[in-house]
Amino acid sequence: MEWDAEPFAAFTKPTAVTSQGGWVELGWFGRLLFIVFMVLRALRDPREATHIVRVPKVFLEESKREINVSLKTEGSSEWVGSFDVLMAWWLKTVYSLRRTDDTTPIHIHLPVDLREKPVFPGTSTLAAPYIHNAVLMVAVPPIPANAFRTHSLAALALRIRRAILAFNADPDAIAAELHRRCAIPRKELFPCPPRGEYTIQSNWLKARFGALDFSGACVGEKLQARPRVTCFIGLRANNPVRGNGVVVMEDEDAVWMSQVRGVKDWENIRLSGILKVAFIRNTRPVDAHNVPGQG
Repeated sequence: MEWDAEPFAAFTKPTAVTSQGGWVELGWFGRLLFIVFMVLRALRDPREATHIVRVPKVFLEESKREINVSLKTEGSSEWVGSFDVLMAWWLKTVYSLRRTDDTTPIHIHLPVDLREKPVFPGTSTLAAPYIHNAVLMVAVPPIPANAFRTHSLAALALRIRRAILAFNADPDAIAAELHRRCAIPRKELFPCPPRGEYTIQSNWLKARFGALDFSGACVGEKLQARPRVTCFIGLRANNPVRGNGVVVMEDEDAVWMSQVRGVKDWENIRLSGILKVAFIRNTRPVDAHNVPGQG
């Protein structure tokens, strides 16, 4: 990457675009309410915990196949991918445990890498190396928390796929949103209204962390062993990050996620029998268990 690279310079001119890509602008009272409701949720479950979640590829591929076969049988040309199934399964797993009368809208945001989008000057992609953030968010239409109980895995996966396809199909809207964000970088937006909840789920599979060679970090005799799973450690931030997660890597058998939730929330998930928790050294991996029953 060039030290003076500025691929977004063309988007910094003033603009009248008001699109906010699923994020909301709040006045002072709305901001106060947002903070109050966030604090109340934290008081009910004060401790955050990060777990590694392992989801077998066999389950993802079989679920994807069943959904796509069903869509084709219905005469639909729509389809879902493995990522859609993974996100649908995870969100259904955690939010279907909410009370049946909990109508809190859940706002789902999926970061998207802009480097391969034809939105840069000349409708080109970002060809030059750039290591800083270059993302916008796909906003999935919000879903009431209690609806995760009744929505099928197929319906949730298709909802996610439709949002991604709609985002990718409109490069002009992507460029306009990018222009608005770059032209007003200090404008503070919120991922959901005050009474809503949000989850940001990133996908890092393209980075191929599972294929990284760590032998250069070895001292003395180099071992032939490869890491079982690669994860990351983030510095503690002032803002809670619960509800958010990352699809970190994949190996031959499974996809690995890192998810942050409250300790009580994790315990409810464990008691549900959907996941089984195993303690390995100082990590806390969570293995998907009985996943076929989540359809």
